[in-house]
Amino acid sequence: DNLQMLNVSDPPALPSLRRKIYVSHFFSYWGLRMWEFSAIVFIMNLYKTTLAPSAIFGVCENVACVIFSGRLGHWIDGKDRLPCVRVLLFWQNCATILGVLGFCLLDALFGNEVDSAPFVMLFAVVVLLGAISRLGFSTTNIAVEKHWVVIMSQGDNKILTEMNARMRCIDLSCKTAAPLLSGIVSSAVSPLASMAFVGAFNLIAGFLEYYLMKNIYEQYEPLRDLSPEAQAKAQEPNLDTTGYNQLEEDDEDDEDEEAQKPTEKTALLSAAKGNTTASPTSPASPRPSTTEQWKEYLTDPLFVPSFAYTLLYLSVINWGGMMTSYLKAEGYADWVLALGRGIAAIFGIIGTQFYPALSSRWNLTIVAFWSLWGFLIILFPAFGYFWINTAVFHNIWMLTAVLALSRNGLWTFDMAVNQMIQKAIPKNRLGRFSGCQRSLVSVLYALSFVLPLIFNQVPQFKWPVVISYGSLALSTACYTLWKLTPSAEAVLKQL
Repeated sequence: DNLQMLNVSDPPALPSLRRKIYVSHFFSYWGLRMWEFSAIVFIMNLYKTTLAPSAIFGVCENVACVIFSGRLGHWIDGKDRLPCVRVLLFWQNCATILGVLGFCLLDALFGNEVDSAPFVMLFAVVVLLGAISRLGFSTTNIAVEKHWVVIMSQGDNKILTEMNARMRCIDLSCKTAAPLLSGIVSSAVSPLASMAFVGAFNLIAGFLEYYLMKNIYEQYEPLRDLSPEAQAKAQEPNLDTTGYNQLEEDDEDDEDEEAQKPTEKTALLSAAKGNTTASPTSPASPRPSTTEQWKEYLTDPLFVPSFAYTLLYLSVINWGGMMTSYLKAEGYADWVLALGRGIAAIFGIIGTQFYPALSSRWNLTIVAFWSLWGFLIILFPAFGYFWINTAVFHNIWMLTAVLALSRNGLWTFDMAVNQMIQKAIPKNRLGRFSGCQRSLVSVLYALSFVLPLIFNQVPQFKWPVVISYGSLALSTACYTLWKLTPSAEAVLKQL
């Protein structure tokens, strides 16, 4: 029966369904990147002399994810994904569109009267809508990228790597083009026109994204079968004699372990943690408490790589909201800021193109190790922009070059760690693990906005830069030490 289930969809139809995943991913990320950039630029047009309002906007977005990501991650575990996606897309796009309307009202009704009580109240509503939009996006990402992509790879390492790389490439392409388009519209027309464009895009894209998800779901039956046995089988390679989805061959001794069932992987990981009572065939457990979910996350052999990954979010040395706000306050035009983001994203795309070759030549733990060290070393000259006031160092194009070159290491490490999680975490726990990781990401990302709240004057921005680089150094140290432990060897056997 399980073999028949695997063949419900003709293997040749799967590439078409994967392309639909990519298109849906494009709509989701294009809308997100335009909203992120336009919201920050709009806030800085309202508050021209302080970074505090931009920081508050970012903090509230991420506090919402801290509080609710773990719960929503468990909510989607064991549930029919399509109704979950429908609800999440509805709230995400409604919140974004209403947030756009809120910004437009702030500009039309109040102008520069930023201290008036009605302005502050409406701004608070917009901040709340931004938090709902971000939470909806994050949870949809867990449901699709952490689950559907793995199922649709059918246990083939090469296909999973290719899908992850293509989706990251789409993300970075959107990170390049979407802010650039928004910046051009903002500079050539007005920030208000750019914000209206964001709202119109999300209104259309929400319907198209759900249509594509529904189409994929209806055409590929393993996505609809929630039993652990069926989910495990759906992620094994298709043993059809055509060889359509054979596992990628390699020269390592653990070649045959690629075809192990996720339940067998669970037993090995449990043994690595000292849990000798875990049974690979045990039935689904009742919903664990929040404390139990976090204990499960903190004791997993993959916790340290996950933690090292989350530390990278405690950073303002990137083309995120706070760096954009800082450079906007220094007087740079919107199109210059968008172009800088675009150049950095292009180099990130280059990294995604090298990733499949790197992951086929070396195991994922090694790829992650060298990419993280490369990121640490290349980013160091960015200090010069903030601490050395000379024409050579305090130069927007020098800063752009350093941030761009460092993206190769960042995104390669990102993909390597997340593929480790996709492959080694049992699928009945993947939502919980990803939810806890995303909550931790949100805590640290929120702290990256709290720092400019503390150092909220533009000349003080150099201190959050120092703390950000310290977080990257700590991330590198944590991962390097983990690489030397037995936990790394246990994880390696699952990859």
